Amino acid sequence: MPHARLPLLLIALVALVGCGRAKPVKPAVPVTMPEDGGQAGTDFEASWTDAYAVAARQAASVATATPSPTPRTTAFSGSSSPTTPSRTTSPSTMTPSVTSPPVNTPSPVAQTPHVSNPIDIDQLAPTIEPLVLRVSMTKTDGSVVQGAGVVVAPNGVVLTAAGLLQDAVAGEVEFCNKQKTRVVGHFADPDADPSELAAITIDTHGHELEAISLNSAIGRSRTSAKMGDPLLLFDARGFPFSPQQVVVTSLTTKPRMRSGSSAPPRNYDQLTSSVESDLTQPGSPWFDRSGALIAITVQPSPADDQLHAVAINEIADQLAKLDIDDAAKYTGTPGPTPPPQKPRPAAQPATMQLPVESISAPTTIVNGSTSWTSRAGAPAVEVNTYSLIDKQQRFIRFAMSPDGKWGAVISTGGKIYVYDLRVKKLAAVITTSRGDYLDCAFFTYDDKLVTLRPRYGAGDRPLSCWDLRKLEMAGNWAVDVDAQKLAVPKNNLFIVVADARGSVMTTIFRNSQLTYYEKSPVVASHDGGGELTALAVDPLSQNIVLGFSDGKVSIMGAIGNRVRKLTEFEPHPGAAVRDIAFSADSQIMATCSDDGGVRFWEKWQADFRANPINLKEDGQAIHNVVLGYRGRLAIGASTKSGAVLWDTETKSVLDRFESTPPAIQVELSETAGKFAIVSEDGTVKIWPIKGPSR
Repeated sequence: MPHARLPLLLIALVALVGCGRAKPVKPAVPVTMPEDGGQAGTDFEASWTDAYAVAARQAASVATATPSPTPRTTAFSGSSSPTTPSRTTSPSTMTPSVTSPPVNTPSPVAQTPHVSNPIDIDQLAPTIEPLVLRVSMTKTDGSVVQGAGVVVAPNGVVLTAAGLLQDAVAGEVEFCNKQKTRVVGHFADPDADPSELAAITIDTHGHELEAISLNSAIGRSRTSAKMGDPLLLFDARGFPFSPQQVVVTSLTTKPRMRSGSSAPPRNYDQLTSSVESDLTQPGSPWFDRSGALIAITVQPSPADDQLHAVAINEIADQLAKLDIDDAAKYTGTPGPTPPPQKPRPAAQPATMQLPVESISAPTTIVNGSTSWTSRAGAPAVEVNTYSLIDKQQRFIRFAMSPDGKWGAVISTGGKIYVYDLRVKKLAAVITTSRGDYLDCAFFTYDDKLVTLRPRYGAGDRPLSCWDLRKLEMAGNWAVDVDAQKLAVPKNNLFIVVADARGSVMTTIFRNSQLTYYEKSPVVASHDGGGELTALAVDPLSQNIVLGFSDGKVSIMGAIGNRVRKLTEFEPHPGAAVRDIAFSADSQIMATCSDDGGVRFWEKWQADFRANPINLKEDGQAIHNVVLGYRGRLAIGASTKSGAVLWDTETKSVLDRFESTPPAIQVELSETAGKFAIVSEDGTVKIWPIKGPSR
């Protein structure tokens, strides 16, 4: 557009303020606005104002609300003066209001990174837009990949996803006013994991850029994101780009070792959102309500329909030490930029994205098969076999009710198949419209099954209870952690869930109809870097015990609606704890591990540090263990030997049940006199059993 068509206020601000302290003589080439039909400027202009960003956001191709012309006093505005501020400092030190003058605000690091109040996108978005770039990287084969990045230093350092830089020979970035500049180099390890963060440096043509501040509070503390916490996500598919409010659903620690480096491992916190993964690109930044950068999208995952972002942690410290001269320089020529993509559609409200669960009777009759099997010359016994109904599905987990009446098979495809083991037929199918179920457990009585699936946003209730006689949902509840496992005590008084880091909470029921309940506060159970691998509750409902991938076990006390950590010890150093089991009187506890051993503590509550009984088989991993008959019998699922039965008093092997494919789970019902062996392909075999006499 002609130079004269620029707003007079904008011309004055650009002429007087320009790009900050390091700005050289302003280029004579005018900066044109794309929505006015002009072409992008042929030189580089780094001066941004709120008014300029507002004008950029009014492009016809952007389906976002225009900021209100009437100034509003919000968390982002200090007054209602109509003066438009110039933008030469970080947004963390200026109000993001479109029409308010700059005011000093507290440092974002000192503020709470997650808040429950809705974000005023119209107020915050124009302040952040100039700081977000579209990154186009040319690969060795000539292909061009695109993502996003955010300016984090005035000298041209941009933070993005390492996956964009792999095999790159050149690159360029584009600002929201359609101007472009080249990528000079990068600071990334060439062997870095694609899901790590990386910094690049861009040619600023001698200008000083505005830069966003970093909020590393999430990475530096064990703060858990609360259900419904709003964050602001920017995507670079359309320019100017449509802002999106994102509802955080989880926060977990994902340790990652840098490949080919002797440096200590990087520990990133990973945020997972309910936004569709195909609605964004690697490098898309996430901001808190103060305007500080808290995370960057590193791995959109179509496989699980989720969007993953890595929180800013130690990289916040590294950026301050980066020297532009130390960047690995690109020597190639940028390839042709792909055609612009359509602006992404506005996300549906979180309530529209929530899964729908249902239970129904099977549409076709499915029976288990029965055979008579004789072993080692003993009389033949009846063995019942149940296989996956859909061979295209993958087995996840099996559960058997304490009375031996019900068996539940979790498989991919969002299905749980519930069998009536007494009549040997399929009795019910539980379905979720999104994702797969993670875990399930039976109540001791009342023919009820508790299920757990991933949570997908504000208002989601991933914990459900199903009445198998009435074929209806008996209740469902929200949880305050990104739960991966659940357990139900013998008295059915509560349900305990835990996330991958071992953060625990309980839902305690105050009536048998499950309509009155309380939720305990979330309590961290583990101080190490291992992920949760096992969860159990002792039969007296007094202790919650968790096992981790680093070989440690944490014991939590459960009193009323409170949970507190009692102790932590390491029964399997360096080997993942796969399962935890108790005797019916809670006097004996057992753990099994990848080290091929079963540790067995008598009176563990009095002295868990006493030398345990060690049951060994063949050195192969023991995936699962159960105890029966007052702890006299232990059954383990062994990778090599199938199911192994031990006499815990004599430490001797009573029997072995070979399994092909290998056994990965066992279940026992003393009441029904049967135990189940589950193979990795989902085949379940139910054997009769008679416990040892005393």
